[in-house]
Amino acid sequence: MAEFTEQRAVNKLCSYWNLLRENRDYPKKDDIEFEEIKDILQYCFIIKVNKIDDEIKKYNFIHLGGEAAEIYNIDIDITFVPTAVEHLYQYLDSVIIDREPIIEDLDLQDSVGHHLIGRQCLLPLSDNDQEINYILGAVSCRKEKYDYFYDVNT
Repeated sequence: MAEFTEQRAVNKLCSYWNLLRENRDYPKKDDIEFEEIKDILQYCFIIKVNKIDDEIKKYNFIHLGGEAAEIYNIDIDITFVPTAVEHLYQYLDSVIIDREPIIEDLDLQDSVGHHLIGRQCLLPLSDNDQEINYILGAVSCRKEKYDYFYDVNT
C-alpha cells in the first residue's frame, strides 16, 4: 500500500461531495468529475443501489479503486458488494435509510493479517434529489507499525 495519510482521501472526498451538492441535499452521480479527484481515485468507489423491493437492495460496484479493493480485500472482477465486506456492507442500508453520509474510523486486518487503521466514508448520491440510487465512498488505511525485532535463529 502506498504511504498516505489515512484521513486525506476521506476528507478530500467529503469536501468534494459538499461542493457538488451546492444547494441540493445530494449531488448526482453525473456531477462527479473524476479529473478533479484523480489524486485520490485509487481510494474511491461508487456503488449502484438496485432496489429489488422495499426491503431488499442489491449493491453493485460501478467504480472501484485499486487501494479500496485491497483494503476491503475484494477481487477487482467482483461487481457486487459481497456481504463478507462487513466494514462496508453493514453501513450501506444505513446510508439509504437515514439519507446521511457515514464517516467511520476503521480498525481491521487485511488479507494477510496486517493490522490496518483508517477511515471510510459513504456519501449518498441521488439523480432526482429524492431517492438514493448511488453511494460514493472512499477508504484509506495505514498499516500499524510495530516496534519489535525477533531473532529467529535462537
